[in-house]
Amino acid sequence: MSFESLLTHTMTVERKTDAQDEIGAPEPSWSDELTEEPCRLEPLSATERDVFGRRGVVVSHRCFVKPNKGITEADRIEIGGTTYNVVSAPGDLYDSTEAHHSELLLLEFR
Repeated sequence: MSFESLLTHTMTVERKTDAQDEIGAPEPSWSDELTEEPCRLEPLSATERDVFGRRGVVVSHRCFVKPNKGITEADRIEIGGTTYNVVSAPGDLYDSTEAHHSELLLLEFR
């Protein structure tokens, strides 16, 4: 079984942009950086959430993606109509020839 066959979801990576309202005040907005990107979303168990909580990080899901996509903690991700904040992203730490995936830790945005 290949890694690509496990990517059963698609995501949109949104990046924050600084726009201005009609009087020139900063108005944050989000624009699509990547669309229809294959991924695999997995909810974390209560035990896994507790482990991350002890490190001072609150996460609800993990997401597996192909490496070297440039996703950072400043981005947010939309999968199936639900928006997630990126809590942890490895960045481009791995050469795509050596790693077949990157793991993102996500917190469901409420």
